[in-house]
Amino acid sequence: MNVFEEGLFIPLVKLYDGGVLNQSVIDLIRWNVRTPDEVVETFGPRLQRIMSCEKICQMLKDSGMESLDDLADQVIGRTEKA
Repeated sequence: MNVFEEGLFIPLVKLYDGGVLNQSVIDLIRWNVRTPDEVVETFGPRLQRIMSCEKICQMLKDSGMESLDDLADQVIGRTEKA
């Protein structure tokens, strides 16, 4: 099995533009997979995880922390103080 048998190549396009879902991309995917409902349903949770990771990375950068260990130390320290 290879990508030509089971994969879908999608050109570089915006899935979201200005916070608005690009329905044409979703339609393109739906029309080219065997189980469109299942595939599209998994987008929401996956995108939320990606966006959460980006927010955590930005928060670390903004606060001068280099790793999640630094963040954990901050959380534990504040919890102990409280």
